[in-house]
Order: sequence, then structure tokens, then C-alpha cells
Amino acid sequence: MSDANELRSLASTYQELAARVERIERALLERKLESPAQPLRQVGAHSRAILRELEEAVRRVEHHDGGR
Repeated sequence: MSDANELRSLASTYQELAARVERIERALLERKLESPAQPLRQVGAHSRAILRELEEAVRRVEHHDGGR
């Protein structure tokens, strides 16, 4: 598997993680459980930040591979 494909796969995993965390957070908020939902909000933010970094890494690898 190429580096770009591995990074895409990892990014996909982080997308799934962020979506799952968001679903749990929404469920907790619907049940008025603000306190347990707060750390999930932070996890979601971190997951989205990591995802942005992975997407940037994919672009850079593709750009580098395309320049050969």
C-alpha cells in the first residue's frame, strides 16, 4: 500500500471515530447529561484536528509523488 493510501485509510478511521464520538455526545446531551458530554466534545475537536493534519499529509505525499 502506498504512503498516500495508508494515510487515507488512517484518515478514514479518524472520520469514523469522530462521527461515533459525535453520536454518543448527542445522545448524552439529549438525556441532559452535559457533564459526561464535555470530554467527548474535546475528543471530537482533537479528532477533527488530527483529521485535518492527515488530509494535509496526504496532499503533501501526493504532491511529492507527482513531482517525480
